[in-house]
Amino acid sequence: MHSALRIAGLGAGALLLLAVAGTTLFNRAELNRAEFVSRTGPNIPVRLTSHAGPNGLDHIGDRAEEEMINKTFSVQPGEQLLVDVIHSDIHIEKSEGGEARIRITLEGKEINDRARDFFDYLNFEVGQTDGKLFVRTDPGGNWSWRRKGWRMRAGVHVYISVPELFDAKMDVAHGDVDINALKGALNVDLAHGDIDAGSLSGSSLSMNIAHGDVQTSHLGSERIRLNLQHGDLSTHRIDATDVELSTAHGDLDIDYATAKTVRIRTAHGDLAMNRITAEKIDVEAAHGDIDVHEMDGYPRIEVRHGDISLHFLRAAGGKFSAAHGDIDLSAPARTALDVDLKASDVSMDDAFRFEGMRKEKEVQGRVNGGGPELYAQASHGDIALRTR
Repeated sequence: MHSALRIAGLGAGALLLLAVAGTTLFNRAELNRAEFVSRTGPNIPVRLTSHAGPNGLDHIGDRAEEEMINKTFSVQPGEQLLVDVIHSDIHIEKSEGGEARIRITLEGKEINDRARDFFDYLNFEVGQTDGKLFVRTDPGGNWSWRRKGWRMRAGVHVYISVPELFDAKMDVAHGDVDINALKGALNVDLAHGDIDAGSLSGSSLSMNIAHGDVQTSHLGSERIRLNLQHGDLSTHRIDATDVELSTAHGDLDIDYATAKTVRIRTAHGDLAMNRITAEKIDVEAAHGDIDVHEMDGYPRIEVRHGDISLHFLRAAGGKFSAAHGDIDLSAPARTALDVDLKASDVSMDDAFRFEGMRKEKEVQGRVNGGGPELYAQASHGDIALRTR
């Protein structure tokens, strides 16, 4: 369930982390601020509080909501959304027709003056220029994160509805990003927060996440680039021409992937895939296990500290290396391969028809008459080639 339905708040621990980052987390010059139009209105956005609840607030269960900005715009499919905000959750949904809407609220257990002062401090700018719809924060002055008797139990939420065919470029310092569906070029830079998305497709897809998880149902694009520093990736399906995934500290969990080339780099984390189809699959892992239930393609997989487990759907060959770990490979009994296997212990299923040299630590020869070359080496570990 998207975080549009979740309770959002700023806890004391999170506030201390935000204070360290402050408003200088991103270099504004690097964010190409020229793409955004300068403010022409008053310095503080107008609060819109036409609510039926007491004190101008809507109360939904134990959560209060106060609307701060609500604007609509005429747009055309294929235009661009620009988001450059701090300390806010972003929710993007599909709109109907040629209309876009930006609605900004305070939500939490309590909407008090401190929360309103914080919203004023963020200094939101919302507008449209030259086919670009934008929302950004432009904080001024210093924000005091600690005041006696002033507990802020509410957070800022930005709800954006645009046509499904829409490009988007987002820079979010602290906050979650929820996207229902987009069919356009998407570029996301997120410092602290999670991404929860449905189907994302377009000419290109790029995400750079410093601290946070990414969960999607579908990623489809000609080029996909995902870089996670501290966080996990979970997706049901990837369809692309060229895929590049990297993570420093986090796991990659992918149900299905279809591409021409796939490159994956992990420093500390596991890779789990149900099925992958690609001409070339290139995987490097420093500390983590590689588990591929079904592979159709030619893999090159190198692991320094971890195990490799993989099942071939067809005889495509491959190259495997594990410095400290085991390599467990399986294939149909009729698979034809040339094999070169070296490890502390090498075992091969007797169901394969084998011709060649077979020793405890080395196996070289032809399986079922020979075919594509399968090379595997485990410096400190075992290798097994078996049938499933």
